[in-house]
Amino acid sequence: MKKRIRVEISYKGIKKKNIYSPFIKITIEEIIFYLIKNKLINKKIFENKNIFDILLCGNKEIKELNKKYRNINKETNELSFSYLKDKSDYIGGIVINWDEVIRDSDKTFYDRKLSILNFLSHAILHIFGYTHDIPKTEKEMEKIKNRIVEHITITEESYEL
Repeated sequence: MKKRIRVEISYKGIKKKNIYSPFIKITIEEIIFYLIKNKLINKKIFENKNIFDILLCGNKEIKELNKKYRNINKETNELSFSYLKDKSDYIGGIVINWDEVIRDSDKTFYDRKLSILNFLSHAILHIFGYTHDIPKTEKEMEKIKNRIVEHITITEESYEL
């Protein structure tokens, strides 16, 4: 990969003060490096593309986007959009529901960073074509996501983000 991954983060309907922007940027790079290293994605993708677009929003905003793009009129934890086939520098867009990050971390007793890591891993796998439409692909995608999360949490234990 000749260029670093660039992450553009924007916010809608939430306050920025409690958002982990540096953590999100580092985490996306770590997920990508893990996927390349384990030959789960082709590193040639990054010869012409290097940007992820991230939107952190609340329930109201993600519900509107879910209705607009998937015709599902309810909140969700994340949305992902692949730009791999277009001519832009963008790899994909990810929308994270910050209200769901908080709810997930409270419900599971996870640190919020772990909830973010789970949602980002899931979204990035979608961007690169992984699906969970049928039980077989759902199991495969969940297995890969869990390996990513385990790898990154073990790697990051040696220092505080």
